[in-house]
This record gives sequence, C-alpha cells and structure tokens, in this order.
Amino acid sequence: MLDFWATWCGPCQISMPIMDRLQKEFSSDVVLLAINVMEPEETVREYVSRQNLRSKVLLDLEGNVGEEYGSDAIPMQVIIDRHGVVQRVNVGLGPRMEASLREEINRLRTN
Repeated sequence: MLDFWATWCGPCQISMPIMDRLQKEFSSDVVLLAINVMEPEETVREYVSRQNLRSKVLLDLEGNVGEEYGSDAIPMQVIIDRHGVVQRVNVGLGPRMEASLREEINRLRTN
C-alpha cells in the first residue's frame, strides 16, 4: 500500500495515523510505504518523530513517483496486490476511509 502525503496537508495529518493503524493491524499481509511528496528530509524526519509514526517513509523529492501514480491531490492511497496490480486508489479523506481500506485489504487477503 502506498500513501502519498505531506506534513503541511491537514487531511494527511488525520489519515497518517489511520494508515499506521492499518499497517499494524495487517502487518503480516500489508507493507505500507508512506511517500512524502516534495519536502525536505529534515522536515519529514522531524514530523515523523513528533507524530511517532512507525510506517516506512520514503521521500519523493522531485514528485516523480507521485506523478507516475497520478497523484494530483493528497492524501492518496494506492492498494497494490501481491502481483503488482493496482487494485484501488483512494484520494482525499472521508468518514469511511479507514473502513473502506480495511474492507479492500480483507478482500485481497482472501483472493
């Protein structure tokens, strides 16, 4: 699962702990890569430390990875199955985001 985000993004500040929870809940089945979009390493490091996030954080300094996945808005989550096929893209933050992602993960676990 990919999660595109930035420290300045208000919805990202809410979705990051949700993604962290899902990673912990499905730790044997899901790898979460939290991809920060175009921010300096030190800014990201301080934010991750302050928020006590446990996800693997990658830096997309030039925005190339986000561009490849069509990330025009953040937060954006991309669920990729074990065969490397994108199964779902979720853009933004909604009240059912966590439940919806959980349902999709469970669906993929049984396939």
